[in-house]
Amino acid sequence: METPLTYYVAIPGTWATRRSAEWSEDRSAFSKFMQGHHCYNMSGKASSPYYWSTDLDLSGGHQDWRAGGAALTYYIAPPLFPSHRYPPADTNLIAHSHGLQVALYACAAGLQINCLVSVSSPVREDMASIATRARKNIGYWLHIHSDWSDRWQWFGTLLDGKFGITREHPLADRNEEVEAAGHGGVLMDPSFFHLWYQRGWGGVLRKVYV
Repeated sequence: METPLTYYVAIPGTWATRRSAEWSEDRSAFSKFMQGHHCYNMSGKASSPYYWSTDLDLSGGHQDWRAGGAALTYYIAPPLFPSHRYPPADTNLIAHSHGLQVALYACAAGLQINCLVSVSSPVREDMASIATRARKNIGYWLHIHSDWSDRWQWFGTLLDGKFGITREHPLADRNEEVEAAGHGGVLMDPSFFHLWYQRGWGGVLRKVYV
């Protein structure tokens, strides 16, 4: 029996457009690793990859995250062509860092997805209401974080209205800690890739939750 193909939309984090060989690209080491497990980056299936500005939003209005969320919705469920909407049961997202905020804005606005995997994403107080609204449209949410080695997760919570850092996301179905992985090592450092199947993270993308 052939293994069914699984697809995910990769949502890069802040300033990703300034980096070459980003994990979210279809030709990246991470994408190739996932392909070896019959799990494919959607950009290889679509005519173009998903794109958002990846700019650091310092205005306080979350305009880049909001726009990125709208772009994500149009990418998966084009409003002028509803018959072309990718099925919710097959829609999986892997979001790095502030890419999570983009995913949450999309889901809060009504995008229904099967599974969300957030990696090294800042848990922000000013996104709490958006995350609560988004949660009902997310079938399953896995949040992967590191430890002291990831200072950027903490920096990403600055000016959110709350003092301190929260590594785990309170609304995720499952939180996983990876020691010494830094800010996204599980996506960028091949020495961590085996954890996706050793610890069952890749497996959650295969199941249907919606």
